[in-house]
Amino acid sequence: RKEFEDKINIGNAFFICDYNGMSQMKKLYDNCVSIFIYANKEDVHSRMTSRGDSEEMINNRLNTYDAEILNMAYYDEVVVNRQNEMEDTAQIIKDILEE
Repeated sequence: RKEFEDKINIGNAFFICDYNGMSQMKKLYDNCVSIFIYANKEDVHSRMTSRGDSEEMINNRLNTYDAEILNMAYYDEVVVNRQNEMEDTAQIIKDILEE
């Protein structure tokens, strides 16, 4: 928390977390903007396979995917991170932050 406080005192700060972390941040900072960034399940599998993740890691990640996707309704913004469109995804996020 101290590291985050130090950054927020300088200006904007970014925090990557799961739903529980986002909920806590929303309680602490009323001006917090939450962004749910996700890829479709097939892309997640493909990316994990291509970078050499173990089958166990892939299965664990895919087993939690559906539950995590349900949490998107609680975020201020939702962004799809499509395969081979990282620059577009980054621009969408920049646009949200500049609003």
